[in-house]
Amino acid sequence: MSVRKLVPIVFTLLLSGTLLITTTAQRPNRQTPAATIERGSSGGNSSSINRTPFATPDSTSGTRERPNSNVSTNLTTTPLTIPTFSLPTIPAVTPRPTRQSPASSGEAEAALSGFATSYLGSAYTWLYTGDLDSSTASPEAVAAWNTLVAQLPAEVQSYIVTFSNVAGGSYWGVFQTGSGMVTVGDCANNPNCVVTVDNLDVYLNGASAGVYASYVANAANSANDALNLVHSAYPKTNSISLAAISTDQGYAFEGYTYSTGAGGKQVQATTTVYIVGVIPINSQSLLYAVVGVGDGYVNLVR
Repeated sequence: MSVRKLVPIVFTLLLSGTLLITTTAQRPNRQTPAATIERGSSGGNSSSINRTPFATPDSTSGTRERPNSNVSTNLTTTPLTIPTFSLPTIPAVTPRPTRQSPASSGEAEAALSGFATSYLGSAYTWLYTGDLDSSTASPEAVAAWNTLVAQLPAEVQSYIVTFSNVAGGSYWGVFQTGSGMVTVGDCANNPNCVVTVDNLDVYLNGASAGVYASYVANAANSANDALNLVHSAYPKTNSISLAAISTDQGYAFEGYTYSTGAGGKQVQATTTVYIVGVIPINSQSLLYAVVGVGDGYVNLVR
């Protein structure tokens, strides 16, 4: 082999050896990061910064703890604003009544109002009206009636029973400050006596009776005070001559009126008797009026 051919070969081998020596030369070992790294300063002093290397992953949790650092960071947090809500106001619900009051009787109201207007000159707004022997009245109306009647004199209470026993129709009612009852028709000796809406006015004018009672705010300290209260509550009595009579409670007065009217082809005279009274109760008074129209009822009162 010629020297010209050997020169490239030798040059190639020399180059390969140089590269091998370079790659196999000893390299410095890689050190685990030190806990303290020394840094030189221009003044010759050294300062250290503590560094904590990453911890070895936990074999059980599979997570890695984050390194602690002495480097502090100032973070500014904005408080979280929680919106507030106001609940809507629920309007109060008015409960429905569990029971409806019985309907008033139109016939009874007509009898009670007609009698009060004709003989007492009074008008009332009725809360309930009905037949006296009816069981359809509300417990409240019955209680109001019984409470008021129990405070009336015994003779007045007896008139209520007596009147209703001879009547063809008996009605009662309750108003704001009192109660009233009316009996129509003198049917004691007349088995064919029948009271209807059609003949109601005829009986009211010729054979009827009524008892009314109510509370007033004024107290009566004398017979004269009592008589003034009677005239105020029952205006029709202002034209009647009333005389004081004995009573077991408060003050009582009696009077009569006489009237004539055409009954068929004959002129009939009608007598009406009045017994009115006042019972003082503390700072108020209980007023009552008993009226009998026609001879049959007048005789029951005398």
